[in-house]
Amino acid sequence: MSIPADDPLGPPKAEPLPWMRPGAHPPPTYGVAADQPPTGLDTLLRQLEWFDLRDGYDPFRFSTGWTVRRQAAGALWLETGTFRRGQPNSVVNVLNSGQIGSGKDVLLRSMLLPLLLRNSPEIISLVIIDGKGLDYVRYVTIPHIVQLANDIPDIPPVLTWLDTERERRKGLLRAATAKSWADAEPKPFPLLIVYISELTTLERFVDHFWEWVNDHLSLDRALGICYIIGTQTASNTPTRWRRQVQLFVAGYQPSTDDDRPNTNIGQGGWPEGVVAPSGLPLGGGYFAAVLGRKAVNVRAAFISDAEEMQALATIRQRWGAPPVREAVPLRQGAPPPPDRPESAPEAPVSAPTANQFGAGSADTDAVHAGSAPVTGDAVVRADMSRDELLAQVTAEPLSRDETVRLLAIMRKTDDADWLFSANKIAELVGGTRTVILKQVAAARGGSVPSAASEEVSA
Repeated sequence: MSIPADDPLGPPKAEPLPWMRPGAHPPPTYGVAADQPPTGLDTLLRQLEWFDLRDGYDPFRFSTGWTVRRQAAGALWLETGTFRRGQPNSVVNVLNSGQIGSGKDVLLRSMLLPLLLRNSPEIISLVIIDGKGLDYVRYVTIPHIVQLANDIPDIPPVLTWLDTERERRKGLLRAATAKSWADAEPKPFPLLIVYISELTTLERFVDHFWEWVNDHLSLDRALGICYIIGTQTASNTPTRWRRQVQLFVAGYQPSTDDDRPNTNIGQGGWPEGVVAPSGLPLGGGYFAAVLGRKAVNVRAAFISDAEEMQALATIRQRWGAPPVREAVPLRQGAPPPPDRPESAPEAPVSAPTANQFGAGSADTDAVHAGSAPVTGDAVVRADMSRDELLAQVTAEPLSRDETVRLLAIMRKTDDADWLFSANKIAELVGGTRTVILKQVAAARGGSVPSAASEEVSA
């Protein structure tokens, strides 16, 4: 995170952008967090490109939010961090906390999308452990995603995969005689960013959970694995794991007692003019960002749902289709996932296409039944291989009927290890379980299976 007082980096190597000129914006009301920052992903990308011209290209640079500069009042500055080692604002792990509605997802979107747009899957890969339902379901369509848990039952397999991936990376580093991923040249694998939307959700699946968290945050940096951890609050959790966090980005908290656990700064320790999380508003994307002894208030860059969808489409176009991901077994000793009504256990899902999503709210983009179909030219053959079917499912554009037909063929030709339950198909294309079963059965030319047979076949 850069906090320029008198422009310590020296004269710029590029002309300042319009929003960086004195008097461009009104004074802030919360510390130095910008009240009227420029919005939009294009603006964010332009600012990051300006940093590239000024300071040299850094593929791992990400934004934390906008501030009003101490010098040249009214000029904005984008605070940044980087996963690149050896920089003044280098970080390995990020804690993003804040009560519901504080803007954590807004911040996460502004951090991740530029990284994915600017880097190929050979440079950065991504794991998302969400468990809330639909917030990140569209991200499964991009090639950087190596694992995605969009629901509680999906979490244990992803944790298993993460354990396996750690061991694989250790073996590759030993073979390369490198002490760490940062030292290895060429890189034997991409930087892996693991985003956990709510840390405490994982507690039910891991024995000695807080020791597990500490070990991963402290040891995985050598393996090229960084963590962005989200939670409503880090209060009432052990302090040891928080020592492995370099960057704290904390939104609104209801009590001053919550300031230290979420920022590592207690009462009396805040720099003059910086507002602690307990003094921030609920909503608006205002945060207190703390890196080491530096603290500043920021406002997250707003990226709309439509911009996010367009960005994901651009990422797919630029970097290719998502890989075929194999199903992962449960972790040894992990409890089984909780029961879900009328649903069989599910493996990680293949990618829905952008046109399969209806209009969502500002906070989440849910799939809506009955959304307008988009016609396409999908070719459906009974002898299609699994890879061909997956390629068709992830192709654009596909209509709702074409997607159902493809998924029905997948069920028919790959009953032993297919990727979709009826509930998941309903989530992908819209509708209810009953309707989807009828459509799949009709596409297969058979009868609607009973609930019992459905559980077995899935």
